Amino acid sequence: MLASSIVTEHHKAMATLDHPALSDFEQTRLWESLIGAETRSQYFAVLVQRLRIRQRWLTVGSLVLSSGAAIALLTSVLPAYGWAKGLLALASAMLSAISLVSSNEKNAIESADLSYRWQSLGFQYQQLWSNMYAEEASETLQRLQEEEAKVSKSSTALPNDVKLMTKAEDNILMHYQSRFAA
Repeated sequence: MLASSIVTEHHKAMATLDHPALSDFEQTRLWESLIGAETRSQYFAVLVQRLRIRQRWLTVGSLVLSSGAAIALLTSVLPAYGWAKGLLALASAMLSAISLVSSNEKNAIESADLSYRWQSLGFQYQQLWSNMYAEEASETLQRLQEEEAKVSKSSTALPNDVKLMTKAEDNILMHYQSRFAA
């Protein structure tokens, strides 16, 4: 896997320095947590955009379909389609119901908060990666992983788009691969 090869390259580069306070297992855990946090931050940031766009379309569609002007225009241009009044009213009601039930705005706010929290964790993992030789590195890793569990638990009610998550992870891995290759 690409992530483990980046860790191996980092280990080779650091071989001349003092022994890190983190074991090889802990360093791998740290690296995977760093990638995971940044991936989730990017995932939830994109999810915010998608949810807000979806809500905007639902709102605009509902407003257009429920406006009297649309119904009046349709029945004046196409008098034979008087039955369309009922269909437009039904479609408008359905869009309003979908908008209400899907909780796009609420989910977008929660996603924005989660993106921030994952980004903050990612930054702390980056700092620990840079300071893995510090005496307290192992304790810091443990504390960060406990915080990660709390953040992860709060995201269980939100959509899980595997394709989007994979794309976010690929973007993060490419970013780090290019950093280590330079």
